[in-house]
Amino acid sequence: IKRKDCQLERLERLGLIQKIDNALEDPQIKCEYVEDLIKASRNALANLIDECAEDRMELERICNELEDSQDKLKEREEDVKRLNEELDRLRRENNEQKDQIDELNRDIQTMDSLKKEIEDLRNELEDCKQQVELNRELADKLENVQKLLLDKQNEIDNLKEQLYIVQNDLLNCEQERNALKDVKNQLNEANKKVKDLEGRIEDLNEKNQEVEKLGNKLEESEKLKEELNDKNNLLKELQDKIKSLENQVDDLTTDNIKLKNNLKQLEDDLKALTDDKNKLQNDLADKNEALKNCEQQNESLQNSLTMAEDKLNKASLENQNIKEELLEKNKELKDLKGNLEDLVTLLKSEKEKKTECEEMLNKLKDDLEGKKEELQNLKEKPQEVEQLKNELAQALKDKNSEIDKLQKNMDDLKGANDSLKTDNELLKDKVNEMTKQNNDLTDKIGELEKKNQQANDELVRLQNKINQLQSELEELEDKLEKEKESCSQQKELLDQLEKEFKQEREEKEKALNELNKAKDNISKLEKRSKIGIRRLKRWEHR
Repeated sequence: IKRKDCQLERLERLGLIQKIDNALEDPQIKCEYVEDLIKASRNALANLIDECAEDRMELERICNELEDSQDKLKEREEDVKRLNEELDRLRRENNEQKDQIDELNRDIQTMDSLKKEIEDLRNELEDCKQQVELNRELADKLENVQKLLLDKQNEIDNLKEQLYIVQNDLLNCEQERNALKDVKNQLNEANKKVKDLEGRIEDLNEKNQEVEKLGNKLEESEKLKEELNDKNNLLKELQDKIKSLENQVDDLTTDNIKLKNNLKQLEDDLKALTDDKNKLQNDLADKNEALKNCEQQNESLQNSLTMAEDKLNKASLENQNIKEELLEKNKELKDLKGNLEDLVTLLKSEKEKKTECEEMLNKLKDDLEGKKEELQNLKEKPQEVEQLKNELAQALKDKNSEIDKLQKNMDDLKGANDSLKTDNELLKDKVNEMTKQNNDLTDKIGELEKKNQQANDELVRLQNKINQLQSELEELEDKLEKEKESCSQQKELLDQLEKEFKQEREEKEKALNELNKAKDNISKLEKRSKIGIRRLKRWEHR
């Protein structure tokens, strides 16, 4: 509205200028018009200065807001650095936990190897049990065979006694043939029995061989006893190892509890990080809104600056027009000065004419005095005197009329001179004022140009700052995306760790169950081995 008013005033001024240029040629009116123009230009410059001050205040406010945003960005950068440090710390803790998990995996591998050793020992114990059972069976068979041998030896002894009796009977009873026949029959039967006994003896020999084999097996059983003792020692060592493994399992359970606590802490930290991330996202949204507002403000400022530039351009155009008008006025002043010089020359010429007229008057007075003398001399000649009087009267009339005209001209010239002097003084004052105003306007124009340059420099600086802020925001967005990716990766790693911990828990529970089963089996084997050792001792004693 101000700009439109200025344009309307300017158009009105231009119309007035045209009317005045067309209608008036009086320098005083032109000077008043110039004063009006100067006042209007002063008002326009004052309005422009006020608008520039308002724009400068807005620029200062925007600079303060940008400084505040920079401080906030610095704080956010510090927060981001702190979060990065916390992320690095969490990564280090995660790496330490990975190392602990690797150690646990190694321990689990050692547990697996120990499980394999325990299974091998179980298989060996089962083989030993089978061998002990075989030895028991062989010992029972040996006892039965020994009983049979004792029975057969008793039968053989009885048969030998019977043979000895029979031989004695044969020697004593040669006469008893019938008895001999019976004896023969008995002998045949005895031979048959002997053959049977021989077969039985062969069987007994075979059984003796088997007994020898059983003795060898007993020796092997003694070796097995020694091996059992070694195995018992190994079992003790394994029990010690199992105890150490149980201690390790307890340590692992404590470590697992610690890891659970660490996981809880990590989950809490992740929740805190997610909260911080949400806060950062909200802050980023606020910053984006603030940036949008800043961009809108910058756009409005740019628009206002473009408006100010347009105003400055228009003001510069008006200043150029004013300068042109001032040049025209200077030309007019120069013309007025030329007119004044012409008037001064006219005054000088009039003064010269006046001096000439005075000289002419003096000459006329001298002529009149000469004529009076001639009249006094020519009183005697009345006709000539009358003619001369008439001539003198006409000449006096003419001269008086000329003198009146000259006096009128002199009076007019004096009035004109006085008016010209006053006009000259007024014009000099106006020229001085206009020169001062021109100098003030040039100074103000220079100041406005400096302010315009400063505003342009500030605009460039603000645009650079805005570009820097945009680049920093892009970097922050990239960092946030990276942090989101790292957080997602950490979540995946934590999920994997939880799965691995669950698997480790299940495997540990399985291992503990297997260890308990192994302990039970080992205790049972120890009981059985003790029973077997007692039985072997009894069998050896037998």
